[in-house]
Amino acid sequence: MNKVGKIIAILSGLLGLGGFAIGMLAAFNPELVGSWFENMFMQDGGEFFGNFMSFQFPILITVFVVVIMSLAFIPLIIGGINNSKKKARLKLVGVKATVKVISVQDTGITVNNSPYVKVIVEIHPGINAEFTSMASRISIPRAGDMIEVVYDPANSADALPASVLRF
Repeated sequence: MNKVGKIIAILSGLLGLGGFAIGMLAAFNPELVGSWFENMFMQDGGEFFGNFMSFQFPILITVFVVVIMSLAFIPLIIGGINNSKKKARLKLVGVKATVKVISVQDTGITVNNSPYVKVIVEIHPGINAEFTSMASRISIPRAGDMIEVVYDPANSADALPASVLRF
């Protein structure tokens, strides 16, 4: 998870815990919690509170949710689009080769108990390619292993595992 994701997760967790605490307190002592909001919103007979809840609050909540969702999902959508373009191009012009794994790094992302890893392979002596891919928990590639990839002969640094492309 990147820094922005961690910050959003922490802030969301704190906001959720605060809301849960206030909700539980309101369930057991509604007069106390009501008195907080009465002092904040009811000094004008409730006019501001009524206007806020009927118009401004729904807009603020909608904007808040859209911003949070954008921060969370836009990078994934853009990455998926770029990866789809790369896959389509490699299916057209790619060359299949058995290459040596130089290094494997954990990205910290796990999907269905399968780790998402960053793999660096040597396409030609001195020319490396880097890609991220799902790996099986029981057969994560290691440095020195030989794997099949499809790479772009015009740009050898552009490669994907052959299994991803079903090449």
